[in-house]
Amino acid sequence: KILNSNSVVYEDLLEETNKRLRRHKEEQITSLTTASAMMYDAVMLSSKVLQDIDGGKFVNSFPPISCIEMTKGTDGTSIINYMKSNKLRGLTGQIHFDGQGFRTSFVLDILQLSKNGLEKIGTVGPGRHINITKLITPEVATTYQFSNRKYIITTILAKPFAMLKYSSNQLSGNERYEGFSIDLIEELSHKLKFSYEIREVEDSKHGYEVDKARGIWNGMVGEVLRGVADMAVADVTITSDREKVLDFSHPFMNTGISILFKKPTEKVKSLFSFLSPFSTEVWFFVMMAFTGVSFILFP
Repeated sequence: KILNSNSVVYEDLLEETNKRLRRHKEEQITSLTTASAMMYDAVMLSSKVLQDIDGGKFVNSFPPISCIEMTKGTDGTSIINYMKSNKLRGLTGQIHFDGQGFRTSFVLDILQLSKNGLEKIGTVGPGRHINITKLITPEVATTYQFSNRKYIITTILAKPFAMLKYSSNQLSGNERYEGFSIDLIEELSHKLKFSYEIREVEDSKHGYEVDKARGIWNGMVGEVLRGVADMAVADVTITSDREKVLDFSHPFMNTGISILFKKPTEKVKSLFSFLSPFSTEVWFFVMMAFTGVSFILFP
C-alpha cells in the first residue's frame, strides 16, 4: 500500500472533495483510491514543474503535438529534466525520480489480513529494504470445537450417496442408512470425535428459494438455515444462490457436459496432397469432362 490515509494532506483533500460533492449534491466518499491519489500527485508535480519553468524562462504557449508522430515538443526535454530534479511530498509519499525517470525514495506499507481487517505489519523502503514491525499469526481451527458434541445431519435418499440398508433384522438410528455420504460423515466423526444423528429431509428436496422477498428456502438448505439441522451431507449441487446463504465443503464430484472428438492424426505429406480434397473418382470424371469439352470446342 503506497497511499497513507493518516496523513494531513490525505485528510485535507478528502474533506475538500466531499465539500465539492455536497455542493453538487452528489454522494460523498469515505476514502480515496490509489489511482486518484496517483493522479493528484501527477497533476501537482506537473503544476510545480511548469511554474518553475515559467520562472526561469518565458513560456508563452506550448504548440500542439501529435501523439502518433515521433516529434518532440520544444520544451519537452526541459520539462523532463525539471521533473527528475524536483522533489515533492504528495499523497503517495516522497515524489522523486532518478536519472532514468523511475520513481525512488517512496515507502510501501505491508498489510496482513486478520480477523479485524487489514493491519499494517511493516514497510518496504528505498532499496527494497523490508522492515517487519509485527507479524499476526493466523488462527488455526482445532478439533476441540467439534469434540463431545452431537450434530443433526440432514440428507436425502439418492443412490449411491445415501440409501436405506436392507437387512433381515430391524435397524434403527444411523444403522438404517448406507452409501458414500454416510461413509463420509462416519469417517469425519471418527477424526473430529463428534457424534451425529442422520435424519431424512421432510420434503425430500435438495433446496431452493421459494420466497426471495423473505429469504425462505425449502429442502435441506431450508432445514440448515432454520437450525433444524446442523449440516447437510448429500449430493447437493453448488449454485451461486446457495453459496450466498451456505458454506460448502470442497466438491467430491464434478459434473458437466463435455464434447468428445477424435484426436487428429498427422498424415504423411505427399507430392499429390493437393488431390486430397476430392476422391479418385471425382478427379477421373473431371479429367474426362475436360477432355470431352476440348474435343467439342477444338475438333
